[in-house]
Amino acid sequence: MARITFSGRRLLRAAQRFEEGLLDKVSDIIYETARLIQAQAKALAPVDDGSLSDSIEMKMLGKYNAVVSVGVHYAVNICRPCW
Repeated sequence: MARITFSGRRLLRAAQRFEEGLLDKVSDIIYETARLIQAQAKALAPVDDGSLSDSIEMKMLGKYNAVVSVGVHYAVNICRPCW
């Protein structure tokens, strides 16, 4: 049976590298998810002159926050779900 040993310093460095890589992946996933939401919203937006679709934007607010917004004032009336 193989025996693996780590010193405290080596283990700490390995854990820090793992954490940094993991947090980078989380940030990438948030970015890609927001882009998918933006693309889907644009695809589902009705097109008259294209201003509704053109106003749908995605913005990253830091590494772990993203916002997809609609800039035209009449979007609430068009995009309201039918309950």
